[in-house]
Amino acid sequence: MSTMKPINKIYVIGGGSAGTMTACTLKKLFPHKDIRIIEARNIPTVGVGESTLAAINGWLALMGIKDQEFMKACDASYKLSIRFEDFYKKNDGGFHYPFGKPYTFQNIAGYNDWYFKKFLYPQTPNTDYVDCLFPDGFG
Repeated sequence: MSTMKPINKIYVIGGGSAGTMTACTLKKLFPHKDIRIIEARNIPTVGVGESTLAAINGWLALMGIKDQEFMKACDASYKLSIRFEDFYKKNDGGFHYPFGKPYTFQNIAGYNDWYFKKFLYPQTPNTDYVDCLFPDGFG
């Protein structure tokens, strides 16, 4: 016979983005639990979000928040890609990585086609990645 009591109180340490989102998720999934955030009064929270990816849409859906409302309330903008400089070596021309689903329908090695192409033909420009896996644009 188990003597463990059910957990009814959950404390989340830190009120930044991660702590707040964790507390909201727990409250949504366990509405009858006492969920509380503990944060320091003299330590400001760090503003983040400049690298938030499309996966946040799953969390917004779970929370019942419409994407359009969230973006407006946060004064946010949609990010379609990221660019890396000096990805392979200094002054290599950069590397552009668009977000979205790559086109792999006729690829021999799926997502790895570009990697093998770059490995076998090192002179292949980094910018060719987009043309190889995103021939019609950003997925």
